[in-house]
Amino acid sequence: KRTLPPEVLEFLRRAPLPDARPPFVGIKVAPDGSAWFIRPHAIDGHYEYFGIDPTGTLIGRIRVHTESALVWANRDVAWVVERDGDGLETLVRYRIVQ
Repeated sequence: KRTLPPEVLEFLRRAPLPDARPPFVGIKVAPDGSAWFIRPHAIDGHYEYFGIDPTGTLIGRIRVHTESALVWANRDVAWVVERDGDGLETLVRYRIVQ
């Protein structure tokens, strides 16, 4: 079992916890300036990404299986790596639905 060094544990004990956490756990920024955020909790075995353009306007949403990961997106398409039951990965193109 791995444990953290004592100085890290002491820091964590003294560090204040935030009152709120963001409604996302990761961000991918696309070349077109859009940003894609992943929500922290899976629903029905799927994670949801939502995209906004540089002005903050919602572009759309993508739902991917929890064994999948968004690797690239813009306002029209998203490329996702999907992993099957044998661990084989496939690159899949999704169309963004607004």
